Amino acid sequence: MQNNLNDSINEIKDFSKNVEEAINNEDNELTEEEKKEEPDYLLYNAISETSISILQQESVIKLFEKISDKLGDDITKSLIELMTLTMTHSAFNAIVFYDGLLKGELTNQFDHYGNHLNNTSAIVRSHDSVLEVFGKRITDLENKLKIDEINKSL
Repeated sequence: MQNNLNDSINEIKDFSKNVEEAINNEDNELTEEEKKEEPDYLLYNAISETSISILQQESVIKLFEKISDKLGDDITKSLIELMTLTMTHSAFNAIVFYDGLLKGELTNQFDHYGNHLNNTSAIVRSHDSVLEVFGKRITDLENKLKIDEINKSL
């Protein structure tokens, strides 16, 4: 039974190594370190490490030993693989779901921020227009004052 768990853990590790090799062989301008900082790589590694740590817990090992005693090694190995797939896909789907929620909330916040900026810029433009009108009015009054002063001096 322990061999089946170890085989499943090793398969996850081997697949993780294959993913890492594929990322390293990918043709793009990112360095090897930058490739390993990509969100999808980090996400996959986090899910794989969590799956491995779950399979290595003593309570899980004991449960699978009991299952193996009653159902046999082949069925237990299939059950381990099914559980690993379920954990991996559930974790990924939970993250994708949360990402969608977060994106929706951030979109609402950015929309609110954009509306606030638009309103503020409209207020600033209206103040500019008012200042321009008053500037023209002051210029007209200054010109009239100069004309009046010239007329008085004549």
